[in-house]
Amino acid sequence: MKARFLLVTMLFLFCFNIRSQTIPVFPTEPYNSVWVLYFQYMGEPPGPTLAFVSGDTIIGNDTLHRITNSGWQDGYEWYFKVEAEKVYFSNVYNYDSLELFLGFDFGLMEGDTFEYPYFMHHWTDPELTITKVDTVVFADGIPRKRLELSPPIYSICGETTHWVEGVGGMPNPFYFYDCFEANLVDFSFIENDSVVFGDFIISGANNLSSKPEEQIKIYPNPTSDLLFIESDELEIEHLKLFDMNGRLIVQEELNAKKYSFNISVELSKGMYFLELILKDNTATQTRKIIIN
Repeated sequence: MKARFLLVTMLFLFCFNIRSQTIPVFPTEPYNSVWVLYFQYMGEPPGPTLAFVSGDTIIGNDTLHRITNSGWQDGYEWYFKVEAEKVYFSNVYNYDSLELFLGFDFGLMEGDTFEYPYFMHHWTDPELTITKVDTVVFADGIPRKRLELSPPIYSICGETTHWVEGVGGMPNPFYFYDCFEANLVDFSFIENDSVVFGDFIISGANNLSSKPEEQIKIYPNPTSDLLFIESDELEIEHLKLFDMNGRLIVQEELNAKKYSFNISVELSKGMYFLELILKDNTATQTRKIIIN
C-alpha cells in the first residue's frame, strides 16, 4: 500500500513538473525574450537586428503587446495579441495602422489549412496546409509544438517551413517581416537570459559539443566590472559587442581561448549582445550580457 502511494505521488510530481514547463504560444513578457536576426544586404557581412517584446499598449478595449526592432530597422514597432492558441499582429507594411491579422494558429491539426495575410498574396500561394504536427526540444529542454507547413511560406526575407510554439516561424520567425531587400541568413532566440535556439551557426564539420554552456563560459553575468570569457575547445578569433539598438560598441581580434575586459570603464548599465566567432569561422555564438 505504501509503495503504491509513493508510486502515485511520483507520477503526480512528474506530471506536475511537465505541466509547469509548458510555455505560452508566443512570448509576452517584456524584455524576457529576444530574437537576434542576422540580415545580409548587397553582399555585406551579416549584421544583427534585435526584436524583443518591449511592453504593453492599451488601444480601445484591447491590451496589445509591443515588439520593438533595433539595428536594421531601428525604432520600428508593431503590436500583437494572443487569444488562446492564436497570435494576431498589426500590419507590418503599414506602421500607422493597428489593423490586426492572424499570424500564427497553433491550434491547427494535421490536414487543416491556413490563409496567409492578404498583403502577402502577391508573392506566395494564399493558402497552406499543415502536413505534420509534432514536438521539438531546444536547449532549454521544454517541449514545444511544431507545425510543418506545405507549401512553405515565401516572403522577401526567405522561406518559412515550420511554426514553433513560443518562438514563431522557422527558419524565419516573422515570415511577414519587411526586410527591405535584405536576406535573413540566420537567427537566435534568447529567453530568460539563456539561448534557446541558434546559439551556434555551424558552417563546417567540427567537434563542438551540442551544449553551448560547455563550449564558452562567460561570467559573471550580470556584471558591474570585469567580464571573463573562456573557450574549452576552439580559440575565439573575434569578439563583437552590440547594444540594444544594434550598434557595434566593442570589436576585438582575440585569437585566444581566454579574454577579459573592464566593463565599468567601457560601457554604461544596460543589456548588450556579445557575438563570438570561433576559429576558422567554424561557429558563431551570441549571448545576452547584463551590466548593472
